[in-house]
Amino acid sequence: QSRARALTIARTETAQTVSVGRHRAYQDAGINMHRWVAARINTRPTHLEADARYGNTGIPLDMPFEVGGVLLRHPGDPNGPPEEIINCRCAELAAETKEGTELTIDDYLEKGFLQWQSK
Repeated sequence: QSRARALTIARTETAQTVSVGRHRAYQDAGINMHRWVAARINTRPTHLEADARYGNTGIPLDMPFEVGGVLLRHPGDPNGPPEEIINCRCAELAAETKEGTELTIDDYLEKGFLQWQSK
């Protein structure tokens, strides 16, 4: 029980750190649009819904995602409620660069950045 809880905490904290860093890097890089991409394995219905809503086209980077009735800046947003962030393995991906270049899920898959992703 305590080992499982420790793993849950470690996974959640690690994912949050990566997500916060990625989001800040996108801000620094001038990314215009971002998308929510669900992990597809043991994924919450609310996260699959976010993927369906934001996974293909994305939204402006300064807009949060609505997930399960709450607003999250990115997956694992530390300001989000536990039921939406604990063990979240979803990813925030850039959807459009500051130059206006669209980035697709296929771009990430081809480069091997989403090996866990299977659409």
